[in-house]
Amino acid sequence: MKDSLRELLRYLSAGEVPETLVLACDHNPLPHIPRRVCALHYDACWSGAPLGSLAQILALGVSQIAFVPCSRGEGLGRLLQLGDVVFPGRLRRWETTHQGRFAGKWVEVSQLGVSRRSFLGLSTTCALDLHANWQERSAQAFALLGVSEPPSDLPPAWTLQVGKCSVCGVCVAACPHQALSLTPDPEDADVLALTQDLARCEADGACLKLCPEHTLTAQGHPTWSQIHTGATQTLTEVKTKICPSCRSRFPATAGELCPLCAFRQDHPFGSLMPR
Repeated sequence: MKDSLRELLRYLSAGEVPETLVLACDHNPLPHIPRRVCALHYDACWSGAPLGSLAQILALGVSQIAFVPCSRGEGLGRLLQLGDVVFPGRLRRWETTHQGRFAGKWVEVSQLGVSRRSFLGLSTTCALDLHANWQERSAQAFALLGVSEPPSDLPPAWTLQVGKCSVCGVCVAACPHQALSLTPDPEDADVLALTQDLARCEADGACLKLCPEHTLTAQGHPTWSQIHTGATQTLTEVKTKICPSCRSRFPATAGELCPLCAFRQDHPFGSLMPR
């Protein structure tokens, strides 16, 4: 749902934002709706939707979101109950039955194409940055709606901690979202800082799995305000030096040579066993 939500937002922002948006999933037949009602059929169930997705829709200017009841009624009931706390009066069930001769049409979100304005090269305005990832857009939406920290709905990003770091850079290269970086200290180029961009982190776990030292751990989640402000955290700072053999940087406390060159010196006819 999080990935395809961007197309839904782009569709809504390309035209006149409806006052009431009707949403339905695959678990029940689509009911007849009146004409001039904006109704979207989604291929995922809204009963388990995170509040961030709903906040993004409301931040565009939608006054109310009406959900067509589905077979997973308990999940939708919990969502509406939580929504009453965070977005009072803006989430409800769709209970209107259309008895007229001419009914409205459901729009398939999975088949949304390029909007007419985009096709003609005309500008469209959106309250959210559609180039940002899901949690960045959610943080923007919560800020626009005046919601500080919604209950029981934390950002998916991890707050990382690191133990003994060898500044090998494997975690930096492994992260597909460029959330980690190794940068030299402005006052001392021999000091490398491992920094995490909280807004870019999407908790896919590649850094934890591939760290050769197994020193990275996930310790909870950041706050939405940290995501919104683009907060970063310095995980560790390591004093380094250049290996005289291979010219790579390594921790200054590790010896005269980097660990790989030191092993080769001690075992000239051996090979380093994988961990």
